[in-house]
Amino acid sequence: RRLLDDIKSSLESGMDFSSSLARHPKYFDTTYVALVRASESTGTLGEMLERIAQYLRKDLETRSKVKGAMAYPCVMAFAAVCVTIFLLAYIFPKFTPLFAQKKMQLPMPTVVVLAISHAITGYWYLFVGGLVLVIGGFVFGRKTEVGRQIIDWVKINLPAVGGLTRKVIISRSIRTLGAMLRGGVPMLESLELCAAVSGNYYYRELWNRVATEITTGSTMHKALAGTPLLPATLVQMISSGEETGKLGFVLDRVSNYYDHEVETAVKAV
Repeated sequence: RRLLDDIKSSLESGMDFSSSLARHPKYFDTTYVALVRASESTGTLGEMLERIAQYLRKDLETRSKVKGAMAYPCVMAFAAVCVTIFLLAYIFPKFTPLFAQKKMQLPMPTVVVLAISHAITGYWYLFVGGLVLVIGGFVFGRKTEVGRQIIDWVKINLPAVGGLTRKVIISRSIRTLGAMLRGGVPMLESLELCAAVSGNYYYRELWNRVATEITTGSTMHKALAGTPLLPATLVQMISSGEETGKLGFVLDRVSNYYDHEVETAVKAV
């Protein structure tokens, strides 16, 4: 209520709608404000607000699907790790004296498991210290430029999960870019916002490089040609969209396709 009252007061004082929204970046991000500002200049504010609602709904659905699908596997993985540690640290050590008394020739897998159990019980402080260092390094690394680059590289190159992360980033970036272009936002500003919402250093650099090359007269598909961060088929779709003058429409359709790809990838993971 306070938010809407403040927007209403801003409008009554002569401020335009997009500027009123921009005063509250916590609730209206740069993408939202840019789309509203573009619609104000073309007189299509009502239609644009409906389009923004659809854009936000799709983005929320994608996030919810990923979180919802990964919740159960994460809980099961955590439980499995806890049970395994319990077996290695508490149960297996009870068998060691028995094996020693019998002087049995143990198979190699059993020898390996007992060695791991001995390492956990005898040097547990090293494992705890290592875990603390990893968590501390991750938290500290996120605050530095080099650390963020390393973390972002790991996110998109991990087995199985890396492919899912790439599809989520591509879906979000393409959906944003398509919504911007269809909303009448200039290409360069659209690419800047597309880079900002990607949430990954390498994709952010990719879209910024595309924006730079477009200012020198290049086309988007030529700037994207050969990049390992995007599938070749996506670059071909962008090329066809540019040639037909329907790039925004094509990107919107492609983002819908990647939403389905994300859902499939989540189930596979």
